[in-house]
Amino acid sequence: MSRENRRRTDPEMSRQHRRRWLARFARAGLLGGVTLATTAGLWWLNGAMRIESWSIEGPKPLQVAIGQQLELRKEQLDLIHAWPSCLHDDLLAAIPDLADVSIARQLPNHLQMVAVARRPMALWQDGDQVWLVDDQATAYRKLAAGESPDLPLLRVPQTDLAASVELLAGLQAADAGKLAELSEVRTDGSDWRLYFDRGELWMLPQEHDDRLLARLNGILNSPRWKNGTWRVDARASTRWYLRPAAQGGVI
Repeated sequence: MSRENRRRTDPEMSRQHRRRWLARFARAGLLGGVTLATTAGLWWLNGAMRIESWSIEGPKPLQVAIGQQLELRKEQLDLIHAWPSCLHDDLLAAIPDLADVSIARQLPNHLQMVAVARRPMALWQDGDQVWLVDDQATAYRKLAAGESPDLPLLRVPQTDLAASVELLAGLQAADAGKLAELSEVRTDGSDWRLYFDRGELWMLPQEHDDRLLARLNGILNSPRWKNGTWRVDARASTRWYLRPAAQGGVI
């Protein structure tokens, strides 16, 4: 009867194996402890840096609006949620009249803010609603009840909104005073109709460059024409028509 040889385990190898596992457990425990301590420290710092006060510079309505937003969020204004870039985006999303706001933290618990108002350039009629529109052709807020800013009204489809704001910018560059007299802008898809004070009307091709407006303003401000109120048809490239109330002219 034969007896199988059994290979004996080297005791020294077993001890080394156990030491390696113990070292791994020790490293894992140390890493876990560091992670826990770091997490607890960050949690404490996040609460310790909670915003308690703020000061706001800028137009009064924006000071009020920003203050209201901060009061609503005060319980959440810890280090993370009051981080300037995060709070900046939240405020812009919540306050349509806010164009920009700079935010600086004064340690430990104060915010210093400077608000910049969005500047409306026109009104835009969309069905029964009237919107404020800025110089980027963004319809950013519906007109509030009782609000009546002295701005030209754009009666155009939404697809022509950007082009109509570009038209206003061109008119402003050519003659800012003339823009102040503008009441309405309309389009039929191929032509612009600009309605000014005292019944003045300009009809322009929808496709044009700013030189047309500069040239037209130059003509209307010349001694021959500047004292009249005109209905201008500048849709043709070769001949423009100026018709006062009682007579017509061709230039």
